[in-house]
Order: sequence, then structure tokens, then C-alpha cells
Amino acid sequence: MSSPHLVFVTRGLHDGGGTERVTSFVASSLAERGYLVSIVCLQRGRGTYFPLSEKVKVYYLRKSFCWNKIHELKAIYKRIKPDLIFAVGTNRSHLHLFASKGYPLVSWEHFNTAVCSHPFHQLSRCLASKRGWIITLTEEDASSYRKRWKAKRVVTIPNPLTIKGLYREEKEHKCVLAVGRLQKAKGFDRLLRAWQKVHLSFPSWRLRIVGSGSEEKSLKALCSQLGLDESVEMIPHQADVKPYFAKADIFALSSRYEGFGLVLIEAFAAGLPAVAFDVPRGPREIMDTSSCGIMVEEGNIEAYATALKKLIGNRTLRLEMGMNAKARSEDFLPERVIDLWQNFINHLLDNSESFDGNH
Repeated sequence: MSSPHLVFVTRGLHDGGGTERVTSFVASSLAERGYLVSIVCLQRGRGTYFPLSEKVKVYYLRKSFCWNKIHELKAIYKRIKPDLIFAVGTNRSHLHLFASKGYPLVSWEHFNTAVCSHPFHQLSRCLASKRGWIITLTEEDASSYRKRWKAKRVVTIPNPLTIKGLYREEKEHKCVLAVGRLQKAKGFDRLLRAWQKVHLSFPSWRLRIVGSGSEEKSLKALCSQLGLDESVEMIPHQADVKPYFAKADIFALSSRYEGFGLVLIEAFAAGLPAVAFDVPRGPREIMDTSSCGIMVEEGNIEAYATALKKLIGNRTLRLEMGMNAKARSEDFLPERVIDLWQNFINHLLDNSESFDGNH
């Protein structure tokens, strides 16, 4: 009997974002476990940013317009005969509804239901929930699908920890670390305003921000405006972030929203306690309890600064929370998360009636 053929359909694999990283990792892991795995990229071939198993076959669409993409996808499916199709993201259901007709479809949510990438994203989510199964990254998002769109076929599979060997050096570096794209959603402007208050109390500590993006110029200008040029270090995006986790004492997550918060479990794996705003979805479930760090009211800059000062001023508390964070990160170990994927896939393959009659 031939191995089941799993096909992931995504925008592309060329960017260094969380969606691209996790898609590459999950597809590779499933291929290594014996599944036949393909990835179809909706954008023209631009290579892969993250490592990808040689066992994974990658296809690139050549067409730009939606209707042409539908026809091209249909032709690919007819040729490679997928047993399951995984739509990476829930913002293109109009495309998948037509292209995947006749095949079991699973939509893999990478944002959360409170966030939209375009004006029709909520409609797209509604269509996805009627058409097939939904994978969410958090239980809170799964609950939202059930309440808003009466979805009955929803499963939660968190993102896996994809970086090995994360650690924190025992030596105190007097460094607060933040990592992410320099864009409004990540809230680095809020972090800088909070850091201005922290710096007054702990002038020997430094804030290190690792990332690149469209807001780099405005963030550097804000940094100068707040008088923080000497205490804030901004480093461009790095392919290898392990050295920066190693030389940090606290992790700062300032996002306005998260689909999951992959960087948070990376910080936990390094043994760093975190400070985060209580935004919808990801961080709330990852932090679980306050034992791994401090979560403050969304948008409350004063409370965020106070939380940072509390951890900076109490090394014993930092180390205790860091140990708890390290233990929490084990819930997201790759083998555990890929087991969840494998169990879900096998369930679908063994219970084809769980899909609509016409798929």
C-alpha cells in the first residue's frame, strides 16, 4: 500500500516568517515519518528560506490571476492525486473551494479570528469552516470558530518548537531581548515607551531588539526622541537567533496580537521569563499561568514597565520563572506536536465520512 499523499498549499516559502518556518518544519517532519508530502506555492518560484527535507516535493504556480490559479491547482491535483490537502492560512477559501473540489480539505489557521488580512477574511473563515476541517493554534481560537461559525470540525494543534539547542548563559548580561518583524503588529513602539520608564530606574540595563521590517526608520526615530539611543540596540533580522537568547536575561513580547507566539516558546526553551501584554489568543495560552513570567493588561504601558522593573530588580524571581518557562516549553517539543499531527491525519484517513459528501 502506498503512503498517503499530503499536500500543503501556501503563499510561498521564501520569507523568514513564522508561517513559512512552521510549514517547512511540519511538512519535513511528516515526510521523515513516511508520508508522501508536497508543497504547492501560490507565488512563483523564489526558493525556500528555511530547511526543507529532500523528501518534500515543491511545486510553484506560474499564473497570477485567481481564476488561472484555480485551473493550475486543479491540474496539479489531478496529476499528483493528494489524499489530503492542507490550505495554509484561512484567507483564500474562495480559491480552495473551487480548486480542491473532490478532495478532502483542511484549513490551517495561522492568525486568529480577531485578526483579518483582508476585508473578506471573516467570510473566508466562514466558508472554510463549512467546507472541511479547521486546525487552530489555540483552544481559544477553536472556541471562536465553534461560536461564530458553528464549526463542528475543529482541532487545536499548537506550533512546535523548531529551533534546537536554545539556552541562557548563567552569567547576568543585564539585557532584555525582543525578537520579531519591525511592524506595527509587534508593538515595538510600545516597548520603547515602556523602556523609557525602565531606563530611569535601571540605567545599566540594555534593551536589544532583533528584527527587520517596514517600521525600522520610525522606531529608530522614536528611540532617539525618547533619549534611548545609548540603552537600546537594534539588530537586523538574524537567521540564527540562539546567541541572542543566550545573552539575555528577560524576554519582552510587546505584540498587539498574535496567532500563536512562536518566539515566546523559543524564549521559554532558552529559560527566559517573559513580560507580555494580555492580547487575544497565543501568549495567554502559552504563558498558562504567571509562573513563566508576567502578563499585563493590554495596552497598559505603565504596567508593562513595572513588570519589567520587577523582574530586573529580583534575580531570584527571574531564575525561578525562567526554570518554569523551560519546563513549559517541553509541551511544544517537535516530537509531541508532530504526534498530534500524525494522530489527526490518521483519524482523517480512517474516517473519510468526517468530510462533506462531495469533499
